[in-house]
Amino acid sequence: MTEPRYRQGSPRTESRRGDAGAAPAPATRYREAPAALYDQGDDGHVDDGYGAFFGSPESSGKYVRIPRRAPEPPRFIGPSLLVKLAVLVALLLTVRWGYHVVNPAGDPGAVVVVEIPLGSTIAEVAEVLADAGVVGNARLFQEYARLKGGSVLNAGSFTLRKSMALWEALEVLKAGPKPVGYANLTVPEGLRLTQLAESVADSLQRFSVESITAALGSGKIPSAYLPPSGSLEGLLFPDTYQVADDSDEVAVLSKMAAQLETVAAEIKLDERAAALGLTPYQIITIASMIEEEAKVPEERAKIARVIYNRLAEDMPLGIDATTLYGFGKVGNTLTVAELNSDSPYNTRRVPGLPPGPISAPGRASLEAALKPAAGPWLYYVLKDSDGRHAFTDDADTFDELVAVAEAKGLLG
Repeated sequence: MTEPRYRQGSPRTESRRGDAGAAPAPATRYREAPAALYDQGDDGHVDDGYGAFFGSPESSGKYVRIPRRAPEPPRFIGPSLLVKLAVLVALLLTVRWGYHVVNPAGDPGAVVVVEIPLGSTIAEVAEVLADAGVVGNARLFQEYARLKGGSVLNAGSFTLRKSMALWEALEVLKAGPKPVGYANLTVPEGLRLTQLAESVADSLQRFSVESITAALGSGKIPSAYLPPSGSLEGLLFPDTYQVADDSDEVAVLSKMAAQLETVAAEIKLDERAAALGLTPYQIITIASMIEEEAKVPEERAKIARVIYNRLAEDMPLGIDATTLYGFGKVGNTLTVAELNSDSPYNTRRVPGLPPGPISAPGRASLEAALKPAAGPWLYYVLKDSDGRHAFTDDADTFDELVAVAEAKGLLG
């Protein structure tokens, strides 16, 4: 009889090769369970509620199937971990903030001049820098300076910039103030603000007409005679100034406004104006018209007298320079429509003084406005090419003088 063939590795093949003639039992998936896990009934079977798990002989008696462990529920972040994360985030933000204070992003800002008083402590220096916007945090600069050996800093005037890195500001202070250079600025009499901006920009070429104009309208230039309109027209005194190289536009213009106040105090402008029944601002307005009309010094007081006589007679002043100013024109050419306009600066039609100065008067014109010459004159007209005038109190004589001036080509 032929022996049956079996595939290698099958149980029957193994039984033929073994001595006992039987295949070894497969490893059981059961283990002995503690008695507490089950109850044994009268029939010797385990009744532990697992049902079909105990239907085989192996499951009866002292063996039970151990069920697979149920998956654990997901773990949630506890409060302590949240606190740690919050502290870490706060620490990172603080470090980032400190870095940007020490070394701000972008280029440094506008130039500022900072005065460090003699004997200032580091804390006081830090406050000065923070107030000027040079550094972002006074305490941080104070600690940084101490760390870098800046316990003693120089006093004086320093040119810095807003939003500087701490190390840059500290280096400037440790190096000490640099000698400041100066330039002369001469502002002639009789300039309007628009002309003054051009003159200053031409003399101090680090400035522009636009930057001077912006400073004029910034509201940062103080003046004791500033009108409600806020216009500085006529309030910046024409003179020669020594301007520091580190001065900005506001500083230069403020110096000119302060000089008018100095001259006003010297000539007792306020007291003498009150004696004439006028305000200082009205005197400055009259002086500005004298500045525009007088071409030779000796005629200033006589032109002032004509103005006062006409005001007393309630006559229009008839000064075309005011009308030219009202229309923003220079020269001596006005149209018929402009001469007939209702502009408050048209002193041919509107009696009284114009709303304000039409140029910057000098000391001589201010003196003439405060002390007019004695005389009955109501009219004046050019009589020669040197700028001299003929004066009269008679209207017919004035008409004759006008005809002569026109014949000479003096009236344009």
